[in-house]
Amino acid sequence: MKRSSLLKIVSLGLSLVLVLCAVPLSVRADEVRQLESGAAGAEKLTVGEIVELLSSDVSGELMKAKPGFSSPWSAGTVRDEHLEGALQRLNAVRRIAGLPSVKLDEGYTELAQAAAYLNALKGSLGQTSEMPEGMPEDLYKKGVEGTSKSIALSSASQSSSPLSFSVDMWIDDSGSSSVDRLGNRRWLLNPTMDKTGFGAVPAKTGSGYYCAQYIYGMDGKALDYDMISWPASGNFPSSGIFAADEAWSVTLNPEKYAVPSRSDVTVTLTRRSDGRVWTFKGTGYTPSNSGEYFNVDTTSYGVNNCIIFRPAGIDVYEGEYTVAVSGVKFLAGGSADFKYTVSFFDPEKPYGEVSPFDDVSPKDWFYPYVKAGNELGLIYGTSPTTFSPQSKLTLAQVVTFAARTAARFNGDTDPTINDWKAGAYDYCVVNGYISEIELPFATLDREATRLEMVRIMDPIIPKSVFKDSVPVPSGSIPDVKESDPYGAMIYRWYRAGMLTGTGGGAFSGNSTMDRAAMAAVLCRINGVG
Repeated sequence: MKRSSLLKIVSLGLSLVLVLCAVPLSVRADEVRQLESGAAGAEKLTVGEIVELLSSDVSGELMKAKPGFSSPWSAGTVRDEHLEGALQRLNAVRRIAGLPSVKLDEGYTELAQAAAYLNALKGSLGQTSEMPEGMPEDLYKKGVEGTSKSIALSSASQSSSPLSFSVDMWIDDSGSSSVDRLGNRRWLLNPTMDKTGFGAVPAKTGSGYYCAQYIYGMDGKALDYDMISWPASGNFPSSGIFAADEAWSVTLNPEKYAVPSRSDVTVTLTRRSDGRVWTFKGTGYTPSNSGEYFNVDTTSYGVNNCIIFRPAGIDVYEGEYTVAVSGVKFLAGGSADFKYTVSFFDPEKPYGEVSPFDDVSPKDWFYPYVKAGNELGLIYGTSPTTFSPQSKLTLAQVVTFAARTAARFNGDTDPTINDWKAGAYDYCVVNGYISEIELPFATLDREATRLEMVRIMDPIIPKSVFKDSVPVPSGSIPDVKESDPYGAMIYRWYRAGMLTGTGGGAFSGNSTMDRAAMAAVLCRINGVG
């Protein structure tokens, strides 16, 4: 046999092997895959973490500079705190869905602001009309470009933060004119979005606002995921960012799955509490504001391959719901049926319990940390009935928390039982955790900085606790270099997920922190809450 013929046979054999390996085996009916929303391997959020993500609120004047609807023409500008508030809301939604966060881009914000301005000027959404006489051409062109690359909203809401409210409305997107595709929602949950911009302008006449978000910042790294679901798999709030009349959606990764067909797909939704089942398939569903609905939309709103369904007869979501999707295929062929579970909780009463302190509500983001820390004997109140969550942390309190944590790790008796401050201080000095010279007892009543808290707590934590669970590249903390004094220690805390930073991820080592934030840190150190 000629060498060329032999090579062809070998090449053909290898090709067949590669093809066979590329085609996933069909999944048996009794072994349907359990999937999770978002990035592969991403940690699911606890109830407390979700409550914390959604707890931020912005109030105060919206506009830094008001718009001018005639000479002098101006789109106006939004105050930074409202832009940051909208970004935090967007990133909270994305994190819950298992997606990476995005950043504000100044240029994109200018385009979104110009888009909102043109919509407010003409008093409606949609295609931009002709340039008004006298308007500067560059302002008009920005508005046209912004309009073509933004999602928009006209709202009569008097919310303290119209932009954050707009994010909630865009993620809802379940009205009769949009439920068939959920385009706004899918843009917000686009996995490749890495930058965005927001704009808001008060209505030219009457009340309300015109808001816009730039959605074409799509230079993010490719994400390894199977699906993006909303409501997301895992713990999920039953109100605030989702309501009983909103549609469910599942967007499949087009790099892994074939384009789904409505004629093939069947969705089965099961409520665990009573076993009730809703089945969605076929045609005959009419878009509406509420009631049962089903559709498969393959238009590319960020990502195509979107399965949409909404059950009827639900007033409020409670407990576990399981979604089973059949009739989908892998891109390389073979059945790709899957299921996932959503566990709803009431964000107003996320734990259904009575708080141990009068000034700590179950709906506060820090509630689970205060509760868990108190039950563990690490955290006590400032009185039998108050915790004082917003009170600034003192050095004495940090030393006390350090002593109790160290005693727990060492198997020792709580050293603070008889004299909380002196007992804690003596325990930490004797064990070499703090120095009497560097930290004299007489200084303990002053407020502690964030750096001092880390320096005091760090020596008492076993090295095994510090696991790199959060990707924090060197240089990514804006005010700390890893080569700085204590820089390696601070990066170690960030990478272990014990600290998340302040605005923009900065460490802000000279700033103070409150008792609520310290409760969260303590629970992360001790693996509870």
